[in-house]
Amino acid sequence: MTPHVIRLRGFWTREILPDGRVRLARPFGRPRTLDANETAWIVGTCGDGVAFLNGEPLGPIRAGESFAFEVTSHLAPRNVIAFEVARGDSVEVALEIRVG
Repeated sequence: MTPHVIRLRGFWTREILPDGRVRLARPFGRPRTLDANETAWIVGTCGDGVAFLNGEPLGPIRAGESFAFEVTSHLAPRNVIAFEVARGDSVEVALEIRVG
């Protein structure tokens, strides 16, 4: 079954970090109550860096490679997804609700 995709566009904040990298962050809400057979995933692409959800690291990201992090048990009613990447890198991110 095709996942339900919620694109996380707009509303990104940019913070220049002391090491010259940039922290891109965006708030989002938890989707409706997930059914027992549904999982939530943060997916996308960006430059080399690290992904965070609510301040906790999800894992490293490699430039030119897609990433997918299962986050169902980590979602709160309000959340912040963040990426620490090289200045000038862009981020394409979505929240996917997968069935099965």
